[in-house]
Amino acid sequence: MNKTMCHKRISGSSILEVLVALFVLAVGLLGVIALQAESLKFNQQSYSSTQALFLANEMAERMRANKGAPSLTTGADVTAWSTQVAERLPGGTGVITPVTGVNDLFTIKITYNQQKLKNEGLDAGAGSGIDPIDYTLTVRL
Repeated sequence: MNKTMCHKRISGSSILEVLVALFVLAVGLLGVIALQAESLKFNQQSYSSTQALFLANEMAERMRANKGAPSLTTGADVTAWSTQVAERLPGGTGVITPVTGVNDLFTIKITYNQQKLKNEGLDAGAGSGIDPIDYTLTVRL
């Protein structure tokens, strides 16, 4: 009878083993959730960078198409483009400036806000963790 009781005591898993297994599973799930959150941030940064590149190239093509216009840095095209920059990028602004001393050379600059990632080192007194990003394209018409 003593032999049978010992066999029954060691045949099942204890509550402690189940709790340890649940803890390990919970830590793993938290890691997957954190990885997904970082992946979403990277995706948003990539999208914003692509939009800035697309918008700058679009304005460069508009300027090339209107090369004979009296003013390439103002007008309906620039106003429509500035509106698109503001709509597509968080805190987005676009500026077109001619390069001094060089004919038919312009700088298209797009500035937008981007959230810092964990590995970019948020300072304790830095505030919101928003980083302004500048994308500059120099265009010869």
